[in-house]
Amino acid sequence: MPKKILIVEDNIVILTMQKQIFEMEGYEIVTAQEGMDALKKIHDENPDVVLLDVNIPGMNGFELCRQIKEEPTLQDIIVVMISAVYYSDEDAKKGMAMGADAYFTKPYENEVLQSKIKELIENRDGKQ
Repeated sequence: MPKKILIVEDNIVILTMQKQIFEMEGYEIVTAQEGMDALKKIHDENPDVVLLDVNIPGMNGFELCRQIKEEPTLQDIIVVMISAVYYSDEDAKKGMAMGADAYFTKPYENEVLQSKIKELIENRDGKQ
């Protein structure tokens, strides 16, 4: 059964690109463009990974990450946060403090992101 990724991104161009890239890798993709919809889809879809933009409407990525990691039934979900280049190192530290499993800054290399997600899934599944 393919692993499922929820991509949370408000920029439709980036969202579409990420969706296509991960579908080509064999992942099942679910998308959301704002925080509250993403939280609902996390509960409904039970994704393996949430690829989470920091700057989304409704509930920012930091708050969404915190909620995922604080809920016992969701805390095994891998959260990879992504932010725009103008965010600081402090934001990366904040994301990791909220429980993010990885933090990327735009622009990033798709191959590096894909490799990190694959590694995180393998590490998580190896521990279960």
